[in-house]
Amino acid sequence: MKKSKLKIKKNLLEDLSDEEVAQKEKEYYDSHKNLKLTPTSFRTPYGRKVYRDQYGGVHSESTTTLQDSKGRWMNIPTIYNGEYVNEKLAKDIIEDNNYIDPETNKKIQTFKTHEAAIKQAINRNRSLNKTNQSWNKLKIKKHGNIK
Repeated sequence: MKKSKLKIKKNLLEDLSDEEVAQKEKEYYDSHKNLKLTPTSFRTPYGRKVYRDQYGGVHSESTTTLQDSKGRWMNIPTIYNGEYVNEKLAKDIIEDNNYIDPETNKKIQTFKTHEAAIKQAINRNRSLNKTNQSWNKLKIKKHGNIK
């Protein structure tokens, strides 16, 4: 009898291409409207609070990539005070606060190109989905982590 090897994932997104990650996230948000977020005791390495929704999903910032009023590109959170906000309101919050995230007091990075902003957003998303991050144990308990 041949033993099967179990592979423990180091990143919840490791088997997915960037396009597949974007598609899965879109599908989740399209099928889960009116998310109610409950704070957990966790914070990301970037200082954002981690929330759990009524379906068991884990959220911390859910960024969007858009141009600011000066034509620069930026990745900004769409969760403030435990609630999702639309892109316009998220942009207004950041610009009205001089490009400082009001929840972390950290400066929002801007980029000359859309491509550079997207690349940074992908890297950040993947860094937030490492299985050794304490809040991701919430996902592992619910969904499992063995391939």
